[in-house]
Amino acid sequence: MLTIIPRKRAHQDLQEIITYYDHQAGEIVGSDFIHELEAAQDLVSNYPKIGSTRFCEKANLTNLRIWSVKRYPHQIFYRLEADRIDVWRILHSRRKCPLDRS
Repeated sequence: MLTIIPRKRAHQDLQEIITYYDHQAGEIVGSDFIHELEAAQDLVSNYPKIGSTRFCEKANLTNLRIWSVKRYPHQIFYRLEADRIDVWRILHSRRKCPLDRS
């Protein structure tokens, strides 16, 4: 099991998603999203190579992987490092692959 380390931009993405769900559908949906995100991150932490690299390879983003959040149209973009998993972004599935590496 590897430690999940969200980058600054992933934190910002999460705050934007929670704010959106809280305003559009209520706190229960925002809380449910967090639960599903945590479940997805636990899965990635235990099986780090589970995410697909195909989409990001087309965008020339080496070693970046994608894993979907169950029941929500969001994806976790992450890079597997030797001792951790760096989460780069958490984006709606209709958005393009992230190029911002901060």
